[in-house]
Amino acid sequence: MGVRETVGIVRGMSRGRPAREGNSRGRGPRRPLLLALVGGLAGLTGYAVWETERNRPGGAAGKVVRREPERVMGTTCRLMVVVPPGREAEAGRALESAESVLRRLEARLSVHLADSEISRLNAAPVGEEVPLSPETLELLRLAERGSRSTRGAFDPTCLPLVRLWGRAGREGRAPAAPEIRAACAGTGWRHFELRERGAVRRDSAAGLDLGGIAKGHAVDAAAEVLRAAGFPGGLVQVGGETRVFGAGPDGGAWAVGLRSPFRDEVFATLRLKDRAVSTSGPYHRFAVIDGRRRSHIVDPRTGEPADEVPSATVAAPAALEADLWATALSVLGPPGLDLLPRGAGLEALLITGSAEAPRIHRTPGFGALLGRPAAGAD
Repeated sequence: MGVRETVGIVRGMSRGRPAREGNSRGRGPRRPLLLALVGGLAGLTGYAVWETERNRPGGAAGKVVRREPERVMGTTCRLMVVVPPGREAEAGRALESAESVLRRLEARLSVHLADSEISRLNAAPVGEEVPLSPETLELLRLAERGSRSTRGAFDPTCLPLVRLWGRAGREGRAPAAPEIRAACAGTGWRHFELRERGAVRRDSAAGLDLGGIAKGHAVDAAAEVLRAAGFPGGLVQVGGETRVFGAGPDGGAWAVGLRSPFRDEVFATLRLKDRAVSTSGPYHRFAVIDGRRRSHIVDPRTGEPADEVPSATVAAPAALEADLWATALSVLGPPGLDLLPRGAGLEALLITGSAEAPRIHRTPGFGALLGRPAAGAD
């Protein structure tokens, strides 16, 4: 997959007010043109699932039963299964079980919960081993390998930098260079030792934040719960991470709508079966610091927010992989497409530039995942 394609998008994307959610037909003075001129690729990207007509209840394959828990891992959540006649009650129980898995993993992995395993490790005295569940330990090992694969662009040990820029966002003031250098010095896997049953922190300034991988891991776990229950198809979405399995309500692929980073609209649809998709970017989460909009994603290598990629979308066999690489590509930009593992089923699309002059960068296989453009797109 070492080949990437770059597509210039026709200028003229308007700065008008975002369309209301679900309304892709209304037209302002100038409708933004987001259809690429190479390979029929639409200028697109997504945050969460934008449901299309094909995913609505009552399709040919069966009824869709859904559950939308509130504030899972601090964001939106949607659980759906395609249900043959007579299994509605069973579907409700399976969706409850899937939500329980999400809540359990949040309780273990969230840096925002003081009693989570990760928070206990971050608060432990230097040199003291903190017992961790096998699942958490394995996730940390995967995260460490991911840091190497992405050449440090994905690095969950960057909590000192996340905290520094979080404070800067609250105060509206950029940190000074010595503060950034100090936070960078506290970042790195050298500050942690992963053992057979736990982990040790080697520096008092060090800390872990699994926000770039935990949602994907949780989505995978919840999807497996629904798959094991024997339903013909299902979908799990937490924030920007989505995984589908089996057939959609119409018996074909699941339709996952993707949004522009510059307008609150959907411009195209991914057609997915037994795949996951993740999107990262500063268009949904950001802070205004010294009058400038800064991304919530921090480049662990420089200590600065990663502001150059408005949107990075990755499709992969599992949500964990998609989550990890979407985060990494938000930092690496287009050159990072060449780092994607060959033969692993990963495809990616990045949007750079601005609303007036956006550019698309993609792996060659991404176009094959596209369905029809969203209704009303030029």
